[in-house]
Amino acid sequence: NRPELVAAGTLRNRLESGGVDVGGGIAVQPKPKSAFQIAEFKRPIAEIISYLNKNSDNYLAEHIFKMVGAAAGGQTQTAKKSVEVITQALEKEGISTEGLCINDGSGLCRRNLFSANTEVGLLSKAAELPFFLEFESSLALAGVDGTLRKRMKGTAAERNLHAKTGTLRNTSALAGYVSTRDNERLCFAFIFNGGGVGLYKLTENELGACLADFSLTEALKEVTSHSNTSK
Repeated sequence: NRPELVAAGTLRNRLESGGVDVGGGIAVQPKPKSAFQIAEFKRPIAEIISYLNKNSDNYLAEHIFKMVGAAAGGQTQTAKKSVEVITQALEKEGISTEGLCINDGSGLCRRNLFSANTEVGLLSKAAELPFFLEFESSLALAGVDGTLRKRMKGTAAERNLHAKTGTLRNTSALAGYVSTRDNERLCFAFIFNGGGVGLYKLTENELGACLADFSLTEALKEVTSHSNTSK
């Protein structure tokens, strides 16, 4: 409720932890004429989203989620407004909202319900937007960074597949983009529910590698060759 006090307290703590003595207390008072600004912190939203997506940071996810509602005018009920605005945006773009249930921004709530169909629709639409390359690069890169830094190494998905992970005790998900051997970009979304999260993640790795190693050109050649042989 008092962000200015939190900011002042954080600054004071950081200074003191760095060996700087800070006298007096912390208070919010009318700005005196002699006051001057000592610090200002600004970060582009894309930079924050990149850190969020690559590291699956739930704390930032909640903040970004509520910022959507605040920007849409929901100053007192930001989460409720966010759900309303997100749902309307999906429907406007013709993305399926069947069975959709949004309760928070991090996905930690057990009442959240998303379908792979909705996620693929959202990813497909994002690929058409001006900021797509920036968005794609915000996702973890298989075998390189973020939550995928140790996954799919030594496969065609390494340094190729960009995706966001999702993990709960009985749920594992992976959604994003991958390029095939024909350099065709694919959108994908895998969602597994049950008691085998470790197995699900291994399966996600295998599926991601399969998509990256797929070639429509080679597949069509095989179909044509098989057809000619049958004749």
